[in-house]
This record gives sequence, C-alpha cells and structure tokens, in this order.
Amino acid sequence: MAAIKIWVKKTLTVQHLNFNQKQMVKLGTVAVAENKNRVGKAKNLSDAPSKPLSKGYAIRKSRNLARGGFRRTGRGSGRKNVRDLSYTGDMLQNECIYRFFTTGEFTVHIPFKLNLTHKNPFAIGALDFIGLNYYSNRHLFLTKTVQEQEPERTTDNGNYRIYPQGLYRAIVELSERIAQPLSIPIYVTENGIATMDDEKRYAFYHQYLYALCKAIEDGYPVYGYLPWTLADNYEWPNRKKHSKRVYGLCSVDKNDPAKLIIKNGTRSYIDFVNAFDT
Repeated sequence: MAAIKIWVKKTLTVQHLNFNQKQMVKLGTVAVAENKNRVGKAKNLSDAPSKPLSKGYAIRKSRNLARGGFRRTGRGSGRKNVRDLSYTGDMLQNECIYRFFTTGEFTVHIPFKLNLTHKNPFAIGALDFIGLNYYSNRHLFLTKTVQEQEPERTTDNGNYRIYPQGLYRAIVELSERIAQPLSIPIYVTENGIATMDDEKRYAFYHQYLYALCKAIEDGYPVYGYLPWTLADNYEWPNRKKHSKRVYGLCSVDKNDPAKLIIKNGTRSYIDFVNAFDT
C-alpha cells in the first residue's frame, strides 16, 4: 500500500503549520545534551553540531543518516573507545557512501580488521536523488542505549524517542555532503511514530513537519515527504518482548480490512497537506 505523498514547494514557509511554540518542545533552541546532563546549547537549529564531536562524547547515527545525541562518558581509555566507536560508525554508515558518490572511491578502514578500497568513476554523479529515512536520535553510554526518561518524548518503539531537531540536522548533513555537491534533491522517504496516543501523534507531525519546513526555508533542497505509514501494518517484534507498534496515519477496520479509519492524531498532518493546492 503506497504512502501518501507531499511534493513540497520551494516557497514553503513555517507559517503553513500555524506554529505553536509550546507544542514544539523548544525546537528553536536545540539542547545538545538532554535531561540533566546538559553540556551546552545551540542558539538555533542550524548551529546544531554536524561534525563528529570532541572526546568524551558518544555519537550514534539514527536509522539512516541522522546525527545522534550524545552524553558525557568516562575518562582515559573509555573516551578513546568512544572516539573509536564514533569514528568507525560514522565511516561505515555515512562517510564511505558520501565519498563514493562524490569522488568514485569507496574506502573502509577499521584498524587491525579491515582496509578496503574500491574505485568506480561511474559512481560520481550517478544518483538522481537522495532518500532520507529519519525517526530519532539515540543516547548511548559507550555501546548501550540510554533509555529516554521524559514521558512526552517516548514512543512505543523503545529504540526511538521524539527528536524533531534531528530531522533538520540530517537534512543539513545530507545537503552539505552529497545533495549540493551533486546538485540533486533530497526526499524524506520515511518518517513516523509508533504510538497509540493520538496527542503524541498530533504533536509528532506538527514538530517534525516544522523542522522540515525550516530546512526548506533555510535553502536546503528538500522536494518531498513520505510519512510512515498510511495504515497500521505488521512490524517485526522486538527480540525481548512482543510489543505492538502502530505507525499508521489510519487504523484498519477489523470487520472490514478494506476500510481505513483516519486517526485523530493525524489531524496535524492533514492540516499540513490542506495548506497546499493539489
């Protein structure tokens, strides 16, 4: 079943969302460390870190290409391990791909493990567009996930928290590293929330679509947005427990599976769509 599509216009502005600052959970002021471990703030979205951070912080990319959250870690060899993990993860998930499609050289280097180089000049400029799947960032202590403690930021997927700032940061990174050098557009090909709470779903789309609009307003080449997903679907169960995770904009009528029921929490997304001429 195809997801609903929005082909975003370049003239899109944040006013289309009727932005409510309280609902945004301080989207305009990005706290670079959440909860009580605050180590600083960025003045606005564009100031958020887009490069690997200095020693003492663990970084994790979310789902595809989004820069993750970080926490202060231990000293000495622990910090070195964090830097090594950060560098390796960033290289495997991102840098080798950016480099391949902009220079034609695919390189992966893991000290004492792997040193691989492949060259293909036909890779340069071979992409028509770049797709971004973004859901969340993640806090780590070394390699262990630190669970979100703020109820309003949690979702029914234990790996994802509500972090709309990351969508903006992911778009900025993709744009600077690959979209602008190759003059290709960015499409947000997956973005959604697993929750039974309509208020959370409403706030999620309000906040994440604001981040999307802000990126477009700031000149980044985002041309489309596809939410995950149109209707509730089967999600692979967690290894530890079988939890229900519903991402759909609509629920499915159990008595008539061909009938979809629009959820109340989808209202913010519908209002966004209705702001444009079709």
